[in-house]
Amino acid sequence: MTRKAVDRLGVVQQVVEQQLRQKEAARQLGLSVRQVKRLVARYRAEGPSGLVSRRLGRRPGNALSDAARQEALGLVRTHYPDFGPTLAREKLAAHHGHKLSAETARAYMETLRAYLTRHGRPVALYSDKHSIFRVNRPDREGELAQFARALRTLDIEPIHANTPQAK
Repeated sequence: MTRKAVDRLGVVQQVVEQQLRQKEAARQLGLSVRQVKRLVARYRAEGPSGLVSRRLGRRPGNALSDAARQEALGLVRTHYPDFGPTLAREKLAAHHGHKLSAETARAYMETLRAYLTRHGRPVALYSDKHSIFRVNRPDREGELAQFARALRTLDIEPIHANTPQAK
């Protein structure tokens, strides 16, 4: 069970046991009261496993196919190897018809894997404050981006540069 599902389980159990109102549960989970009602119904019908997301393990509907992704990354490596991700993304869209996010054109996870294979695990990773490295929203303070979670799992300390010159 994921951490999110475990948190949901405790809150939904409190609602079922009438120790917590649905409105308060909705606030704690960041959901609507209607969604809390759905979770309670699924919990009663299926038990704790009913709280696990139905989408868990599935590929997102807007995900780029592996073939298209490899083609785009190949074009970047061939034609734009010294471009930053934003400019590379713009050139791919203008000249090759590929519309990607800057994060896809950076391919951070693949780059990290290649680095680890070639050089081993670093103690720290020095980066800018781009949203791939950290959540840059005040309302989500302390929340980790996917790449930051990967670094934590690998016990690599992220260090964020405060100025562009520091990078």
